Amino acid sequence: MERPLEILGVSVSAGGLDAWPDREPTFALNVGGWALGADLVRFVHDAEVLWEVPVGLERPDVAERHLGVEDSGRPGFYATLSSLPLPREFELHVVTGGGGEVGEIRGRRAPLPPGADARPRPLMLTGFSRTGSNLVLRMLGAHPEIAAYRPFQYEPRVLAYWLDVFRELTEPAAYLRQVTSQGRIAERGWWLGIQPPAPRPLFDPELQRALALDTVEDAADFCRRRVARVYERIATAIDRPGARLFAEKHLPGAVPTIAWELYPDAREVFLVRDFRDMVASILAWRARFGGDWFGHAAAADDEAFVRGFERLATNLVASWRRRSGEAHLLRYEDLLTEPDRAVAALVAYLGVGDAPAARDAMVASIAERSEQSEGYRTSASAEDSIGRWRRDLSPAIARAAEQAFAPALAEFGYQA
Repeated sequence: MERPLEILGVSVSAGGLDAWPDREPTFALNVGGWALGADLVRFVHDAEVLWEVPVGLERPDVAERHLGVEDSGRPGFYATLSSLPLPREFELHVVTGGGGEVGEIRGRRAPLPPGADARPRPLMLTGFSRTGSNLVLRMLGAHPEIAAYRPFQYEPRVLAYWLDVFRELTEPAAYLRQVTSQGRIAERGWWLGIQPPAPRPLFDPELQRALALDTVEDAADFCRRRVARVYERIATAIDRPGARLFAEKHLPGAVPTIAWELYPDAREVFLVRDFRDMVASILAWRARFGGDWFGHAAAADDEAFVRGFERLATNLVASWRRRSGEAHLLRYEDLLTEPDRAVAALVAYLGVGDAPAARDAMVASIAERSEQSEGYRTSASAEDSIGRWRRDLSPAIARAAEQAFAPALAEFGYQA
C-alpha cells in the first residue's frame, strides 16, 4: 500500500499553521497553529465546514516542534483529523470563526483498500430539496432492479447513517482514545469527537499505525455489511428482491466522497433544477405550510435566506466538476419535457436492464399523481413549475438568487 497521506504544501495567510502526517503511515492529518483574537478555527473543504476546533489550547510541544519556540506563548490550536472525508487530492482551508483566513493545507491521500463486493450498490441522487427529487426517486423505483423506499412517504438515509458511523470511528481522536482516554470514560460518547483534550500520539508508533489502519478497514467492511443487510430487508418489503442498486438522496459533500471510496462501482446522479425555480418552490412551501423550513429561521429576511444557499451551490458545482467523469447529470426540466430521452440516457448510465417495459414504467411514473405526491406539490402541474420564478419571485429575491447561484446557473446551463 502506498503511503496513506502526503502533505504537499502549507501556506499561511495570518497567524501560524503547520500540518504533518503521523510518524508511522496512517490516514491521520495533524494540524497545529495559532490565530490571534479567534476563539475557534474551522477546516473547510470546498465550502463545507468539516471540523471546528477551539483556539486556546496549551500545546507547547506542538508550538515548539512545528511553529517555532518563539510562538509557544500564543494561544494555539491542535487537532488530529481523518483525511478520509476529503478527496484524494485536496485543498483544506483553515479559517477563524469570523471567516478570517489562517491558511491552506494541500495534500494527497491513497485510496482505501478494496473490500468485499457489496450488493446492492448505492445510487446516490445528489442535489437539493425542491428539485423534483422525490419524483425522480419514484421513477427510479419503477425499474425492477432499483430499490427506492416509499418516495413521498420516507426519505431513507441508510447510506449516510452508516457512512457517518464510519467517519466518526475513523477519526484519530476516536480510535486513539482506546488507549489514551484522557480520563473521560465517565461521559457517554467519550470515544467520539475531536473536542479537547485531544489524544496524544502513542509512544509506540507501530501500534498507532495498526490501530489506525485496522480501524479503517474493519469499519469499512462493517458499514458496508450493515447497509447491505438493511437493503436486503427493504428490497423484500417493496418487492424488489433482485435489486442491484438502491437509491437515496444526498447533499454534496463528505458522504458521496466517502461512498465512492467504499463502493468503487457506485452510481451518482446529480439532479439539478433552475435554482431560481427551486427558491420559488421553497418559499411557496413555507407559505403553504408555515413554520421555518430549510434553515429559514436563521435568516433575517427572504433575501438573506436565499443568499445563504451560496455555500451549498459552491459545493454542488465543485462536486460535479470533481466527479463528472463518473457521474450522470439529470436536469429536472429535461426529464419533464423529454422524458423518453432522459430516461434512456439514465438507464444506460446506471447499467441496469433496458427492456422497453422497464423504461415505459419509469416514464409513466413521472406523470403519476397520488395522495402522497399531491402533498408535495406547490404548483398546478410539474410542467407549470418550469420558469415559475419569473412570476413568483420579487425582483429583489430574483436578484439575490441570481447572485447566490451565478456559478451554478452557468455550470448547469441555465440562462439569466
